[in-house]
Amino acid sequence: MPSALHRVLLAEPRGACAGVHRAIETVERALQVHGAPVYVRKQIVHNEHVVRELQGKGARFVDSEAEVPVGGVCVFSAHGVSPQVRDNARLRGLTVIDATCPLVAKVHQEAVRFARDKDTLILIGHVGHEEIEGTYGEAPERTVVVGSVEEARRLDLAPGTTAAYLTQTTLSVDDTAEIVAVLRERFPGLTGPPSADICYASQNRQNAVKAIAGRSDLVLVVGSANSSNSVRLVEVARAAGAGARLLPDPDLLDSSWLEGVRTVGLTAGASVPEVLVERALRRLAELGFQDVETEVTATENVAFRLPPELEEAAAPEEAVRPGRTGGTGGPAGLETSDETGGLGVLEQLAHAERPGKPVPSERPGRPGPVVDAGDGAAAAVGSGVDEEICGKLLDRVDRRIEELLGAEEARWSAVDARVAVPVAVVAELVAAGGKRLRPLFCVTGYLAAGAGVDEDTVVDAAAALELLHAFALIHDDIMDNSPTRRGVPTAHAAYADLHARRGWAGESRRYGEGVAILAGDLALSYANRLADRLTGPAAQVWHELVTEMIIGQQLDIALAAEVEPDPDLARWVAVCKSGRYTIHRPLALGAAIAGRPGLHAVFEAYGVAAGEAFQLRDDLLDAFGDATVTGKPTGLDLSEHKMTLLIALAAARDPRVARLLEDSRHADWNPAELRAALLASGVRAEVEERIDALVADARAALADAGLPHHWRRRLEELADMVAYRDR
Repeated sequence: MPSALHRVLLAEPRGACAGVHRAIETVERALQVHGAPVYVRKQIVHNEHVVRELQGKGARFVDSEAEVPVGGVCVFSAHGVSPQVRDNARLRGLTVIDATCPLVAKVHQEAVRFARDKDTLILIGHVGHEEIEGTYGEAPERTVVVGSVEEARRLDLAPGTTAAYLTQTTLSVDDTAEIVAVLRERFPGLTGPPSADICYASQNRQNAVKAIAGRSDLVLVVGSANSSNSVRLVEVARAAGAGARLLPDPDLLDSSWLEGVRTVGLTAGASVPEVLVERALRRLAELGFQDVETEVTATENVAFRLPPELEEAAAPEEAVRPGRTGGTGGPAGLETSDETGGLGVLEQLAHAERPGKPVPSERPGRPGPVVDAGDGAAAAVGSGVDEEICGKLLDRVDRRIEELLGAEEARWSAVDARVAVPVAVVAELVAAGGKRLRPLFCVTGYLAAGAGVDEDTVVDAAAALELLHAFALIHDDIMDNSPTRRGVPTAHAAYADLHARRGWAGESRRYGEGVAILAGDLALSYANRLADRLTGPAAQVWHELVTEMIIGQQLDIALAAEVEPDPDLARWVAVCKSGRYTIHRPLALGAAIAGRPGLHAVFEAYGVAAGEAFQLRDDLLDAFGDATVTGKPTGLDLSEHKMTLLIALAAARDPRVARLLEDSRHADWNPAELRAALLASGVRAEVEERIDALVADARAALADAGLPHHWRRRLEELADMVAYRDR
């Protein structure tokens, strides 16, 4: 038991994060591939110990790319660089290896987008910090830096200015929230990133310090003075009421600091290797603090890939590394991540929780534990393991999309920011959230069929499905004339508005629709690129899926143009656009990748029934739902003459609905009156009964399928989820 007199509270997580591991390994790998010397622009990470270690291996650290010999190898640090630095390196013929942390690269991409769409970009951060210098360089003529609440209160923007904010990734969470609150109060139209920019590691380490500060007389933070995140940890500890000191070198720990101290809290900044924490523990033990208690507030198993130019050179056994020294990986070949439920990957990184504590899922499709008391412990354990693997595969899907789109946006931004606009449109739509149903069903089909050794293929296939869905949504929004999607303006509406605000030549509507069409085309191109490794039955499923979805869309717009409320044809549209596209084909695709194409018939019967129920729920939500919950306007089907299955069924049973549909051929018709007639027709109750019957059919299709019991239960739950959702 820890001593009541002298003990150490050791924060967990602490120390080097995934981005730091990646940066250090990037320099080491560059030395192996290119030989010494390799030049590193600035400190690769803000830690003197790391810098000295790498210098001993042949790395040379320089303040500017201009100091690198012409044609030399130059590594950009984890903090990122400006476009001007990249241009300078190109002019000098340098072989550039970019170790920019992926989370910092995400901020750069957002800066390019906001600077393009807004009059002013507000960067919250510290002037002179390398990360801020790099991000500021994306659009210096439009960017201002705000470092405190006082500066936020003094910031002066002209009336009518459109503005957005981004944050340095290593800031204090609490201080940043206060600055953002002041900016939002002063500039009501201010927009920000879809998810928090503060690094998951910074957030987790700050939370860990808060947890130990209240029980510590003194908090020691191992880290260098130029490490922003380490300095923030000192500030967080002091704000929580504890004394706190920065400890650049454990050997410098002064015994006088410990006079009157019974409990020492110990942590380390995100750029600090674990070896320095171990040295600090040894020094504390020498001074009488031998009892160590670890306070765990989050579990991190995050990994970032090496830069593409080095990844192929990585040894197979080293290709995947956990995000923290001593961490454990997942199944063979599986990149690990925080086990945080249903958020997108960057959101997951910001929401790590105590082990065992469930995290609310923003995507209803992310698997949770499924246990049948009648199955006994073995089934429960098997279910838990499979569900964990499912969640990790879905995390990999998110990362695969992020990496692809991030690389493409960086590639084309280097030509000109305008060239990368369609890529940004796709990235913004994917980042805005969504249910990720198609990847979920693909991965579920793969695992329910027994999985296999080719996890990379199912990850790529599931990512391809989500990008195909992005293609469908972007084009669908144009055809439906939808103003919003997932709570934000649709692509065609946003770029039409941008065109109008900037006073550019031509017609704003055509410009907005042109950008959106190209973005949708690009999403389809990326989807096909990811699906390229599919062969045999899996390739056949993919091609059928893409074709059916497009053909179903054609019939959808044809029925709307002709005002043809035909229940049979409307059901066929629902089967193509929902039953097969959303559920049946993704399940069959996963099973085919796992080597069990024979499950196709089972998944067809299940998927068509559950998919029709999904579409009917979509129809009900459009006609009678709450836009604040669904994230998109309601009543669009009525306004745009969509002959949905709901409308077709109502027209068949109620003459008033049929008459109003006929009236809708005229320009002055009233969609609100049709909605009232639908409500009065009683079709809502009929459709609810039909949904119940379809869910029962989907469940029945699984009864004799020969699937593992917990996966059958999971598929039954998924049928309920898609049929009875509220968005």
